[in-house]
Amino acid sequence: MECAQGCTFVCHYYPPCPEPELTLGAWSHSDPWFLTLLHQDQGGGLQVLHNRQWVPVRPIPGSLIVNVGDFLQIISNRRFISDEHRVAADSIGPRISTAYFFKGSQECA
Repeated sequence: MECAQGCTFVCHYYPPCPEPELTLGAWSHSDPWFLTLLHQDQGGGLQVLHNRQWVPVRPIPGSLIVNVGDFLQIISNRRFISDEHRVAADSIGPRISTAYFFKGSQECA
């Protein structure tokens, strides 16, 4: 169970937002750790910054999103790039996503 110390599992619940243009579900950021596995329901909401524009990441049933973190970008000498992303609020909901964060603990190596 020592490996679990370097990993975190999180569930996100986004209720419907009556005025989605006035808020975000999660602010713009990159993940500081090694790697993130994300499953989002069909409501979506995840957006990635590409060429200075926010692009929606469309959900594909049964798929996982693999997100490179800052730590992996550093140790790979930028061979893998950590992306800037956010979650947009929506009037449709509720939306649910689950994420598993690999933080790069030495116990997991």
